[in-house]
Amino acid sequence: MRNLPLKSFKKIFRLTVFFALIAASSLFGETQSHTLSPADTEIVKHDATSYTLSIDPSSPGLQLKVTPPPGTYTLGSYYKQFQAKTSPILEYIPTGETFDNWSSIFTIDQSSLRTAQSSPNLSAQHITGLISWISTQARKVSLIHHETVVKKDFSISKAAIQYQLHDGKCELLYAEYYCKGKTVCGIQYTEKLIQWINSSEAQKETDKISKKVEGLLSVVG
Repeated sequence: MRNLPLKSFKKIFRLTVFFALIAASSLFGETQSHTLSPADTEIVKHDATSYTLSIDPSSPGLQLKVTPPPGTYTLGSYYKQFQAKTSPILEYIPTGETFDNWSSIFTIDQSSLRTAQSSPNLSAQHITGLISWISTQARKVSLIHHETVVKKDFSISKAAIQYQLHDGKCELLYAEYYCKGKTVCGIQYTEKLIQWINSSEAQKETDKISKKVEGLLSVVG
């Protein structure tokens, strides 16, 4: 595995790990630049729209409705790529911050990861792959929370991970993914930390993020 420029590494860290379907070479390839272009002058605020992700393409009525956090925005070009499905993810950051310097970032993932066979544990496998990959890349990692709940029509997998990047900066990532059959979609919510925090404080912070996310997601259909 080759070394990455730090900026590319941080971008990839926020992307869903397509551990079952995408070769490592594509994971570690060129990433989207955050340099502003004329197309980026348009911003899309959190209250401008909500997003509906398909939990199961064979059942169009079963969907995950996602509303970005209050007081956040994304860039117009990112929004258009996401709507056109040329990018599987869309990121929102607090108003007044930039994509190169943010305190928190909310990622919507419509990747609908597909596998050859249906599995009730696909969302759990997806989260496990994310945890495993972060563990191999970060300087220090602590798994704070990991659970899978199997409901009648779908499963939900959640995880919270505190990690320290190679530049010494610490982040806490909360992920929540939904699955039915052969697809997965969901969100990631990442916060920068002032420093590494103990397990008790990390759990408190995870609980705060989980409550925020709870109000942003709903299953319809």
